[in-house]
Amino acid sequence: MSMAEIAGSGRFFVYLNIDPFPTAWAAYRGQMCSASSMGTDEFRPIAYWPYGLLKRVASGSKSSLLRLEKEFALERVRREQYGYQVSRLHGIYLWESEEDAIRCEPKWRDKEGQHFEQDQLVEVEFSYTNRSRVDTQWIDHYVLNDAEPLDRCDLGWAHAYWKGERWNITPHWEILVEGRGWILGTSHRMKAFERIEDGWPHVVGQLELARLAAEIDSDLYNIAPYAFQPAPDVVRIASTIDVRDDNESFMQRVGNYIRTLDKSHVNGRALELLRPGILRTPDLRDLAFDFDATCLSSEDQACFPRVLSTRDAMPWGRQTS
Repeated sequence: MSMAEIAGSGRFFVYLNIDPFPTAWAAYRGQMCSASSMGTDEFRPIAYWPYGLLKRVASGSKSSLLRLEKEFALERVRREQYGYQVSRLHGIYLWESEEDAIRCEPKWRDKEGQHFEQDQLVEVEFSYTNRSRVDTQWIDHYVLNDAEPLDRCDLGWAHAYWKGERWNITPHWEILVEGRGWILGTSHRMKAFERIEDGWPHVVGQLELARLAAEIDSDLYNIAPYAFQPAPDVVRIASTIDVRDDNESFMQRVGNYIRTLDKSHVNGRALELLRPGILRTPDLRDLAFDFDATCLSSEDQACFPRVLSTRDAMPWGRQTS
């Protein structure tokens, strides 16, 4: 049986699509954080993979609904028998080598909701608290196979996936991790900054401050999606920004840190946009949507509490500007 690897670090590869505002923000901030490494007891974010999947289901995508049902089936099997493995609903997906990452492109490029283009491929240095190594071909042939309905009586493929078994003699290993990683290199990060500056120029001061905050181990202005239940049959998916370090003590810390840096390491032009007493955090309301839970089976509806925050995220951050 394949066991998850507890605690370690290494270099991996990941596709980072910076078209959406939150991922562009995270890319320039420079740090990737799994859901388990953020939040509070009351607020736990979800990964961007289920966020995108839920969004497509909410817009009426039948293929995405089928994939969501299969993901929930995978999660039930994991929780019941392979709790040591990293959840696909809360983890980050990485590749051990550039070759493994590039192997994704031809087979997933035309799949709904998939973004695998080589100019989005970046290398990351990741420190993980939990790590799973599984053959993604089980996902190719079952979860992403829209022609194959979910057979709840035959989940042998899910067990094989979580056991770390090979699909065939040429496995395509994907790495699921919990923890935090740093995006290496500056090219993709600068493209992300330009993306934010073009669309949301009024918040680039906060963006630069968020980057500096990450470098001194603060989650200030970290953006995360989350789900909560405002009504029995409704799940709301929203995004929020962490403002818990928005205080005078933090500003003193970051000021001291800036003084240790070479001027070329700080975007002074962006920081000049910050004004005392004026907080311009990004307006994230357009990212929110409601999901009708009645479109799922009762078994799948019972899986939702596994991904929900117990309440709205307002004690952790802000949803509005």
